Amino acid sequence: MVTVPAALRAQLDTRRTLEGKAAVCARLRPNTDRLADPAQAALASLAQRIAQLGAQAADLERGLEKMVSVAAPATVSRLGCGTHHTAALLVAAGESIDRLSSEGSFAHPCTAAPVPASSGRTSRHRLNFSGNRVANQALHMIVLARLRCCELTRSYLDRRVTEGKT
Repeated sequence: MVTVPAALRAQLDTRRTLEGKAAVCARLRPNTDRLADPAQAALASLAQRIAQLGAQAADLERGLEKMVSVAAPATVSRLGCGTHHTAALLVAAGESIDRLSSEGSFAHPCTAAPVPASSGRTSRHRLNFSGNRVANQALHMIVLARLRCCELTRSYLDRRVTEGKT
């Protein structure tokens, strides 16, 4: 799209999303006066490929949604736990889900468990940095969604901050 003529670039710039630009390109027909210029045919071909990949991604999304809703219906129904976040947590749990008997045992593989980092008389903890970073990101995004929409979560955060916790 960088090397196309200015008139076509202006037409493409009217669309914001890649799918919108691809829809414009898919309607392009070869200009018989410029058959030596492969840009038009290439843009139309790329637009068709983008449409195919978009349809394939939508099919995969529907399949993932079905699998996750069967595997963890209670988790998906909770506030902030969408399909992708729940799927990331299921992957983190893996096949050893029976070993995860508490929140603490699940926090360790999600890199959310505190690890002792004390020396001498100083007693402190740091976060565990070895684990599933995708699951950690999913937990973080769930918390952000809950902070935005749930009054109980906001009051919990306020109470912990007044206790001096970070």
